[in-house]
Amino acid sequence: MSFLSAKKRIIEDTDPDRVYTENIRSFFNVNSRIARKLCDAAVKRGFFDKYIELRCPNDNSTIVSAERFEDIPDTIVCQNCQLNEADKYEFKKEDLSPNTFYKLSSTYRTEKASI
Repeated sequence: MSFLSAKKRIIEDTDPDRVYTENIRSFFNVNSRIARKLCDAAVKRGFFDKYIELRCPNDNSTIVSAERFEDIPDTIVCQNCQLNEADKYEFKKEDLSPNTFYKLSSTYRTEKASI
């Protein structure tokens, strides 16, 4: 198996709907800056789609995700916290830190394009 095939296989074994910069950093043994550049290059080449997620400050679960920060509502309800009757379960998006993740593009999934 070639070097690129081995790396491609690692990516394919990763959850294609939640690829984080840290995944790429550890898979390729590079620093975070280079991993981010690799992810951005994959977006430009059509392999990845870029998303933003906001996480609950209570339990760190993802509350909402979207392709653009602007697409996220101004007020977000964490249903986990609401169901668990937490004191605070409603949050303003500007109070939460956005986190970037990548999703394997639907084009790549259907066409099995080569790296």
